[in-house]
Amino acid sequence: MPGGSPGGRPPGLTEPPGLTEPPGASRAPRETTLLTPATHRSWLAAPALVVLVPVYVFLGAMFVAIDLSTVAFAAHFGLKALAGFVLGVYALGSATGGLWYGTRTWRAPAGRRLAVTLSMTVAGVCTFGAMPNLAVLAVVIFACGFTIAPTLIAGYSLLEAQALPGRITEAMAWLTTGISVGVALGAMAAGFILDAFGPRWGYAFAAACGVVAVLLCLAGLRRLVR
Repeated sequence: MPGGSPGGRPPGLTEPPGLTEPPGASRAPRETTLLTPATHRSWLAAPALVVLVPVYVFLGAMFVAIDLSTVAFAAHFGLKALAGFVLGVYALGSATGGLWYGTRTWRAPAGRRLAVTLSMTVAGVCTFGAMPNLAVLAVVIFACGFTIAPTLIAGYSLLEAQALPGRITEAMAWLTTGISVGVALGAMAAGFILDAFGPRWGYAFAAACGVVAVLLCLAGLRRLVR
């Protein structure tokens, strides 16, 4: 047939596989490709979040309890207007510590640094309820503020190092959410304690929240430093 292919087939039409093979010819096995997800999405943006979120919840509760207790402490001495000054001194101590911390190169893992600075922060908070007056509190609170910023920096640095690719912002958001929840719950609890028992018990509540945060951090230290 003119223009056709051998055997009378129209051009471009091929035989089905196997029809043109001689009898007894072996055929290579065909490869089967399984369609599987390229990556498995973990529900955790960073392994450390299991430890850090509850730690920061109690840390947020501690901070807000300190703020409210300081206002009540100043009001107890008839110096409520100075409460903002004392809290400003606390923030100044934190800023000073943060600047010092940021100018150094640290060899210790971020998880270990977090455990140390958090423990030092809480140890300072445990002394607030024993302060005799506002002037002494202002001096002590400045010194105790040195480790606040380093604690927060270590936590966020740890997440930055452990976060899965493309999920750093999500990891940071979880940590911010944790501390915000702690502030909300801590404000409610501290308000009740201050109204019922006074500022020294408010500081005791802040210290208790801090101790719980330290214990949680130490309990999960292996996950933080791996």
